[in-house]
Amino acid sequence: MLENAPVYNDFEQLIIDNKSDRGILLATFKPSAIIRMEIVEDDREWSAEKLEKVKLRSKQNKLFEDNDKVFSVVSKLPYKFKYVFTDVTGRERTLTINDWEIGALFWKEEKRFGGDEAKALESVKHMYLTQHIKDRDVHFFCGHHPILGQHERAKSVHDHWCVHTAP
Repeated sequence: MLENAPVYNDFEQLIIDNKSDRGILLATFKPSAIIRMEIVEDDREWSAEKLEKVKLRSKQNKLFEDNDKVFSVVSKLPYKFKYVFTDVTGRERTLTINDWEIGALFWKEEKRFGGDEAKALESVKHMYLTQHIKDRDVHFFCGHHPILGQHERAKSVHDHWCVHTAP
């Protein structure tokens, strides 16, 4: 599916194409170098507003007759994980990793370390900076957040996030 899609190495060009009539919604991006991972503490609970938005979206789906029985709240990840990297221009960029796998890894590591979040975070960071990228030709699958709307395009680098990393 993506074999004919361009692979971006200049993040500014990805933003330009996103703003253009091409309207790039999902793109493959190859960073020049991954510098570090940042972990930022986030809210520990879902806001009432966010829960209501998600619940309303679930009701739009006609697949199930009674969506209230299907809708359930998952634990909120109390951290945001971000890659800091450079593109082909040498400019340093930051993208939030918005991938379920990093959240699942955090929960697994927290359990393994008996609830010690600091040890779990260090383990996640270590894995993502070694096993996930060392000696690999890493690419990011990048998109922008759906709250921007179906037709509104991401306006800046801050509106983009990394969906997944692929070796």
